[in-house]
Amino acid sequence: MPNLYICEQGVKVNLEGELLVLSIQGDTLDKVRLAVVERVLAFGNVQFTSQSLGYLAENNIPVSFHSSRGRFRFSLNQPMGKNGARRLNQYMLYSDPPWRLSFSKTITAAKIKNSMEFVNRYSRRKGYPDSGEFTAEMLSLIEKVEKADRNDTIMGLEGFAAKKYFNMYSFIINRYLEFKGRSKRPPLDPANALLSLGYTLLAGEISSLLEGCGCDPSIGFLHEIQYGRSSLALDICEEFRSLCIDRFILYLAGESVFKTSHFEYKNGGCYLEKNSLKRFYEEYEKWMQRDLSFKTPSTWRTIIRKQAEKLAVSIDSGDTYTTFIYGEDNAGSSEL
Repeated sequence: MPNLYICEQGVKVNLEGELLVLSIQGDTLDKVRLAVVERVLAFGNVQFTSQSLGYLAENNIPVSFHSSRGRFRFSLNQPMGKNGARRLNQYMLYSDPPWRLSFSKTITAAKIKNSMEFVNRYSRRKGYPDSGEFTAEMLSLIEKVEKADRNDTIMGLEGFAAKKYFNMYSFIINRYLEFKGRSKRPPLDPANALLSLGYTLLAGEISSLLEGCGCDPSIGFLHEIQYGRSSLALDICEEFRSLCIDRFILYLAGESVFKTSHFEYKNGGCYLEKNSLKRFYEEYEKWMQRDLSFKTPSTWRTIIRKQAEKLAVSIDSGDTYTTFIYGEDNAGSSEL
């Protein structure tokens, strides 16, 4: 149980020795050994005693707080650690335009390549939709990214590629679940509601990993600094959006884990109903820990951890960051 999800409303979290005790009005719901927990995620009305929070902090187990619908609010972590030299290197690289530009090109090209691979593999397996024109457009965009001389130009190309990609994604997922094109705040249809939840969880995991590696998650190289945003975590997210989260949402839709009846429309948006959120977190945890059948035993969680470690090494050395590109670092898992 690397991640502990606490979804029941009104839960109080206490500490008994090395156990987290979850209870409601004095009735014990569960006892969890902290030795098997890497991160705690609390949703909605969850109360922690000072003793439990203190233990979690002392043992470097981050706690993130979300709304009952899954929107990230804030997190509690230990200070970023003792590697001040690494953070200084990170700040200097942020102020190094050529390095930032090179990093942004690398990340964006990897995102486009992985998006293209996801669509093409699905097309070959299912015979729909025809991805030939899409592939040509994406390859052209990769060339333009490699020739770009400004970060804002790269962000513009990334946005255009994302629009093209989600047009194809809509053909794929609309067989199973309504998707009208990517919408964020608020999500406007069931598929977007699931995508937003998945991206939130992924960014939170990556942010915690980066902090554990001594990096500052708020200082990104592709994404600009924005108050309250983990820009560096979003940088690394780009490699994994299509392969990990978009594929996960397609799996949920294709297996009818969630249907239209599991969603509700409220305040101008579409959201997974509260009673279904716990199932989503359970499925996400299974997905992140499933064997991907690469050359060596791998899960999405171990792969993402390795990428965070690679980025830390790159920050220390100033060398080029090596992205995860499907088909280059692995034997081609059957999971796609």
